[in-house]
Amino acid sequence: MFPVYLQVFDFFGFLDSLRGLLIAIYNALITAIIYLINLLVAVFVFLYNLLILLLNATVRAFQHVGHFFTSLLDRILRHVLVPLLHLYQRLSAWLNKVLTPVIKILRRIRAWYDKFFKVYVKPVLDAINHIRKVLAVFKIFHIKWAAKLDADLADIEHRIIRDFELVRRQINKVLSWIELIMDPEGLLLRLPLARSIVRALDDILQLTTGHVLSYYLSSPTGIGGGGPAVYGPAQA
Repeated sequence: MFPVYLQVFDFFGFLDSLRGLLIAIYNALITAIIYLINLLVAVFVFLYNLLILLLNATVRAFQHVGHFFTSLLDRILRHVLVPLLHLYQRLSAWLNKVLTPVIKILRRIRAWYDKFFKVYVKPVLDAINHIRKVLAVFKIFHIKWAAKLDADLADIEHRIIRDFELVRRQINKVLSWIELIMDPEGLLLRLPLARSIVRALDDILQLTTGHVLSYYLSSPTGIGGGGPAVYGPAQA
């Protein structure tokens, strides 16, 4: 017979119960850890799929926007810009045909004007210049009539040069306006800002249409009007 206290307290039964409790706690922890891992995997997969979905949606949106602007630019080029450029080319050709004879006449007038100045006027200015050099010697001795004559000759010389330069500037101005009418593109391309705009437009057209601006627009032959002449007596 076991003692009474051993009969009341079942020590081995207690150990079995404790072992069962520990096993249950262990199984619960393993189950919780597996659940958390599965939950984290599910969240990661969800976020990954969401990111892929957003990226695909963004790519499709950019593709649609790019296609829209490409189509819009293509329509503008085909139905607006190209007809306007063709009209510009026809108008430019007509203006060249009409205004080229005017340009030739103005150039001949300017050439005759320059020749007239060189043959007839410049010798007079040279003579006045030599006389003024002689008068400068008399002015050293404070001869009044020499100073007055020198002033009169200087005024005549100034008036002749001013009037001849004024006429030639007007001829060049007319030639410049005709050049602007016949070839506005050529004049605009001389400006740095206009050249930058044309280069940017070339890049856009090359990217979207495969052609540059020169493919749609051929510049007419530019016509120049010669530089300004410098009238005056020969320098000694």
